[in-house]
Amino acid sequence: MSEIIKMIKEAIGKLEKKREELTVAEEEKLKRLSKELEELKSIPMENTLQSRIAPTGRGAVFQLRKVFYATLSDKGYDRDLSVAEWKKTVSKLIDFMNEKRLSEIPTKIIIEYDEVEENGKKYMKFKKARIFYFELAGSHILEFE
Repeated sequence: MSEIIKMIKEAIGKLEKKREELTVAEEEKLKRLSKELEELKSIPMENTLQSRIAPTGRGAVFQLRKVFYATLSDKGYDRDLSVAEWKKTVSKLIDFMNEKRLSEIPTKIIIEYDEVEENGKKYMKFKKARIFYFELAGSHILEFE
């Protein structure tokens, strides 16, 4: 995650240098992108489950599942309560991704959770998912002869 934050800071610096050369429409797009990049810096590092960038949204969910079960056993959460929460959360996540057609494009998912204690049992309660998807921005052809 620290690598991503470093890359974001570098991108913001590059964007600031290019700002002087932009048209009004490009300036508005740059402001929107800068705001999104600033929001990324506010993602907490603790109490999150994160997938890597996967080739598809389904792959990101699969990676997230492995991270969930590793965290579950590593931190000693109650398995039954946490798995019940996980099933509700991942069901909503999959429905949302299918609705937005994100299941077939490169995706990274970060889920934030709270550590909740109820009746002496500690479990994971999920708060928010951030879904980052990556679309083709363009292409170039380089021919070798």
